Amino acid sequence: MRKPVPPRGLRAVRLMKGWRIGVLAAEADMAESTIRRLETGSTKEPSQRTRRALAKVLRVSVSKLFGKAGK
Repeated sequence: MRKPVPPRGLRAVRLMKGWRIGVLAAEADMAESTIRRLETGSTKEPSQRTRRALAKVLRVSVSKLFGKAGK
């Protein structure tokens, strides 16, 4: 049996804040499906606008959400 992998990046920050995907999507003015794709890795290269909007709403750095390449 595989060990569960702790959430990282965007999902980890969202969960630490106690926010559901719908709340984050509404606050960042984007679709819930966008948040889901980012959290699951389906979207590999989010736009700078998306990165900045999420970081601003969650009050963290872009690199905390998306790693150093997400600057």
